[in-house]
Amino acid sequence: MEMVPFVIFADFESFINPNSEPSSSDSNSAKVAKHTPSGFNWTCIDHRGKIIRKRTYHAEQDSENIGQIFLLDLLSPAEDLNRKVSIFEFCAREQMLLPNHLPQPLKCFFAHKIIKKKIKS
Repeated sequence: MEMVPFVIFADFESFINPNSEPSSSDSNSAKVAKHTPSGFNWTCIDHRGKIIRKRTYHAEQDSENIGQIFLLDLLSPAEDLNRKVSIFEFCAREQMLLPNHLPQPLKCFFAHKIIKKKIKS
């Protein structure tokens, strides 16, 4: 398993409405309900398990495009996290140190290189 610098967990809530659209004649299944997103929650967690950011959103109007709001909502944190990862990648290329308690060889997630140096005890 490869470690990643962060992970985002997301969940959508939706209203379930009866389907008013007729089923197509060539289909073997029938749509009985339509799920209309009504809100979402996302949580971003770093590689240490610490919550970096989180957000809960509930629609105020039925006409809101929850999927679009969700994606736009993630852009700012994603850009910020990308900048942080870029800094880690640069630092990892310059100084590849490995604590003594970790197994050898170990591949650095950021620099994609085998870490050979050890931190002095």
